[in-house]
Amino acid sequence: MGEAKRRHGLSGEAPRDTDERAISLTKMWADQGGLTAMGFLAFAKIAIPDDAPSEQRHLMQLAFMAGASHLWGSILALLTQSEEWTQADRDRLDGIARELEPWGRLLTDAAQKSP
Repeated sequence: MGEAKRRHGLSGEAPRDTDERAISLTKMWADQGGLTAMGFLAFAKIAIPDDAPSEQRHLMQLAFMAGASHLWGSILALLTQSEEWTQADRDRLDGIARELEPWGRLLTDAAQKSP
């Protein structure tokens, strides 16, 4: 698999710099069907001021969920409909990972600065 997938755990291995507790929580919320909701709560903690009006919070949640929905639908549409991943599948996922990597770094930096 591509280097970007390895860095982001797409090879089935956890990224080296990821906290095991975060991985465990991610799996738990995915199993319970609340992964994107928890992702939004984490995002809101670093991106939405505590005193933001409810309308602003709602619009931010709408934007977050629209992005999550778009990405999920796109990934499903892009993957080859076969049991084995093709090189094209790997390349497409690598491209998505490369596109999101800088944003992930920005969010990680913001979360570390957040009280």
